[in-house]
Amino acid sequence: MTDKKTLRREMGERISSMPLELLQSVDEAVFMNLTDLPELRRAVNVFVYWSCGREIDTHRLIEMLLRQKKTVALPLITGAGVMEARIIRSAGELIPGALNIPAPPASAPLMAPGDIDVAVVPGLAFDKKGYRLGRGGGYYDRYLPGTAAFTVGLCRECCLERELPAEDHDVRVDCVVTEKKIARLTQSPAMG
Repeated sequence: MTDKKTLRREMGERISSMPLELLQSVDEAVFMNLTDLPELRRAVNVFVYWSCGREIDTHRLIEMLLRQKKTVALPLITGAGVMEARIIRSAGELIPGALNIPAPPASAPLMAPGDIDVAVVPGLAFDKKGYRLGRGGGYYDRYLPGTAAFTVGLCRECCLERELPAEDHDVRVDCVVTEKKIARLTQSPAMG
């Protein structure tokens, strides 16, 4: 099996080679599938990342959740491999954070890990067991075990792998949403 560093490079190249129009079309379909999730519709408190570059777009999702009067929190990096969920009321509150990724200010209210209903999790790739290939910082693998949140990975079909290298500390998501499907993993470790 290919190592994570090599896979990160390969996935980056795969995504970089996609035409912008295709990315937008795929992201629209991912958004539609994501918003069909009953867990997201029922959720009161949602933890979601601010997408950057060619990550699957979450900006529209965040705006929709805020319009629906849900409590929305985004990650705030507080140390090496450590993050918190901080509540925002509008995207206008975001400031440049770690790695220049827009983040809530440190003064934003804290959403306790136990209060999160749904966590939308980024990844360069996911596999059919729900493991993810992140950017290597370990933030989500450290944070998610402290929550009881329903976890959703956003992934383009071209980055959905049969199997990714996984270590003991890697955390699986409950569901992977692509442009073609909603794959629930909590009842079965495999998906079609």
